[in-house]
Amino acid sequence: MQLTKEWLPIIRWLYHEVLRGPAGGPYGPRRLARETGLLPLCADMSGFSGVDSTTGEIKSGLYDDLPVVTVETDERTINSALFQASKRYKELVPLIPPRPFDAIDCSLCDGTGIPRDLPDNLRGRIVCYCGGLGWVPNKARSNE
Repeated sequence: MQLTKEWLPIIRWLYHEVLRGPAGGPYGPRRLARETGLLPLCADMSGFSGVDSTTGEIKSGLYDDLPVVTVETDERTINSALFQASKRYKELVPLIPPRPFDAIDCSLCDGTGIPRDLPDNLRGRIVCYCGGLGWVPNKARSNE
C-alpha cells in the first residue's frame, strides 16, 4: 500500500520529529527511522512497520535484518499498523481504515479490540491480532 502524495509532507514532518526525539531503547523509533528511512508506525517483539518518508509506501522489517525492509502487502497488517500509529501520531487519525462491509469480527477479541482474558496489567501493552480495530478483512479469516 502507498499513501497518496498529499500525505508525504505530514509523514516527512513526523519522521523528522522522530529523528529529533528520544532514542527509546536499542530498537526505539529513532533508530528505526534513522536506519530505514521509515516513520515507525508500530512494532512488536520481532519486527516493525512504517511509512517510507520519501515514497509513502507501507513497509515492514525484522529487527535482526535492519536496515532491510519490504513493501507490506498484507491488508490486516497494514490496517493494524495504521490504527496503532493513529494512537501515537494524532495527525494520522484520518488514516484509520474504515470497516469494510464484508469484514468479520476478530475471533480473538470478539470485536472489542482487546484480546479475551488479557490480564489488566497487560492491557495497552499487548495488541490483538486485529490491531485493536475489532475486525479483520474477510480474507484474513483463515489466518486467525
